[in-house]
Amino acid sequence: MAQSAKAELLAVYLNRRSTLVRFFTTRAGSEDRAEDIVQDIYVRLDAMSEASAGEVQSPVPFLYRVGGYLMLLVWLGL
Repeated sequence: MAQSAKAELLAVYLNRRSTLVRFFTTRAGSEDRAEDIVQDIYVRLDAMSEASAGEVQSPVPFLYRVGGYLMLLVWLGL
């Protein structure tokens, strides 16, 4: 049986997690902040519906985009 779109997206996240932490550590200036951002990416992915996950055409750039928005929210203090 094929994986669901959501399961595939979560698999990409898990495969890229350490790379995401390094990327956001550089941008956020703190590994602790980067870990929080990357964890929040997971929370957002887990909350997605199967239909929404199915609309993601490029999973890796999507993960960085979500993280970028989350980092912006942290920076704005929201």
